[in-house]
Amino acid sequence: MKLLVTTTDDLFVQVEVHEDMPLRDLRALLETETRIPAGQQQLQFRGTMLVDDTKTLKDYNIANDDALVMLRLPMQPAAAFRAPTAPSEPAPEASDEDLIRYLESANPQLAHQAKQSPEIKKELLARFRQNQRDMRILQTDPTSPEAQEIIAKMIRQQNIEQSYHSAMENNPEFFGQVPMLYIRCEINKFEAKAFIDTGAQSSIMSAKFADASNLMHLVDERFVGVAKGVGETKIIGRIHGTELVVAGGQIMCSFNVLSELDVDMIIGLDILRRHQATIDLARDVLVISGIEAPFLKEHEINKLSSASLAKASAAASSTAAVRAAAASPSQGTSTGGRGPSNSTGPSTQFSENAIQTLMGFGITREQAIKTLQAAGGNVDLAASLIFDM
Repeated sequence: MKLLVTTTDDLFVQVEVHEDMPLRDLRALLETETRIPAGQQQLQFRGTMLVDDTKTLKDYNIANDDALVMLRLPMQPAAAFRAPTAPSEPAPEASDEDLIRYLESANPQLAHQAKQSPEIKKELLARFRQNQRDMRILQTDPTSPEAQEIIAKMIRQQNIEQSYHSAMENNPEFFGQVPMLYIRCEINKFEAKAFIDTGAQSSIMSAKFADASNLMHLVDERFVGVAKGVGETKIIGRIHGTELVVAGGQIMCSFNVLSELDVDMIIGLDILRRHQATIDLARDVLVISGIEAPFLKEHEINKLSSASLAKASAAASSTAAVRAAAASPSQGTSTGGRGPSNSTGPSTQFSENAIQTLMGFGITREQAIKTLQAAGGNVDLAASLIFDM
C-alpha cells in the first residue's frame, strides 16, 4: 500500500509499504527518503502520535493512501545527556564544559563567543539546559500534555524559521531600514530639513532653529509647559504664525517650540490637514497647498538614531501636556485680554479635570466646554483646536 508523509518543512514523500511493517521499519525507510534520522522523527496519524515502534501499521489502523505528518525533533547533543545512575535519580544538567564541547562541534564561531563573554555563555547554557529538559520529557512520555505543549512550540518555531528564511530569500528588502520622510524648506531664508510625521498631532520646532532663524521674539511664553512622550521635553512657548517656504511656495504655519529637539522641525497633522497635504510615495513628493516638495534622498538626511526620532515624534504628539502658566489667575498674570476665568459656568457632562486642562491654555471655562463639545470630549483633539483658533 502507499502512504503520503508530509513534514513541517513542506516536504512530501510517498512510500510503498506493507500493512504488517513495524513502525521502526517505516522510520528507517523515511530516514533514507528524507535524510531525517529515525531518532528525530515524530510521526502523527489523524492527530495521534505514533510512539510504539513494535506495533505494525495495521495495528495503528493505517490503510492505503493515508497521510502521516512528520515532525523533526531537535538533534540530541552527544554530550548533553547522561544516563542517571539509578531510575529514581534525575539526570544531571549540562555543565559549561558540555556546552562548549557541543558548540565546538556544531558552531565553532559561537563557541568562541561563549568563551569570550560570560553573559553569552550564561544565556546559551540556560537554553541548552532547557532543551535537555524538553527532550527528557519527550522521551519519557510523548503523549503527556507537557510533551504536547513542547511539540506545539517546536512546530511554531519551525514555522517561524521557515517564514524567516523565505523572507530572506524572496524579500530581502523587508530587512532593510526605510528612510524617514524629510523635505527641504526655509524660514527667514534659513534652510531647514523638516521631518514629515503623520503620527504627530501638532507641529514642533527646535529652540536652536527658532533662534537661528530669528523667530524667538515671536515665541508666546504663555504656552510654556512640558511635552511628555519618550521622556519629557520642555516647551518654551508657541509661535502662532510664520511663513514657511516650501519648493518656492509659501504657507503659513504655527509651531510649538521645544528646548531640546534633534531635528529642525516636525511637520505634523495640524499643518498637513490645514493645507490639505498628500504624501505621494509613487512620485516621492509631498503635495501641500498645491506645491510639490520632493522628499530628501537618504544621503541628504542627517543620520539620527531611531530613539531620537521616537522621542521627537512622541513630543509632537503630546499636545495635552502643554500648559499655559500665564493663564492662571492665581498667579496674577495677564490672560491676554480674555479676563480671568471663574469656577462658575454652564453645567456640563465633561470632567472638571478636562475643563481645567483646557482652561490652562488661556481660555475661559465656557470656551473650554464649547471646545470639548466640538471635539466630542477628546481632550487632545480639543487642545489642537485651541491652537488653531
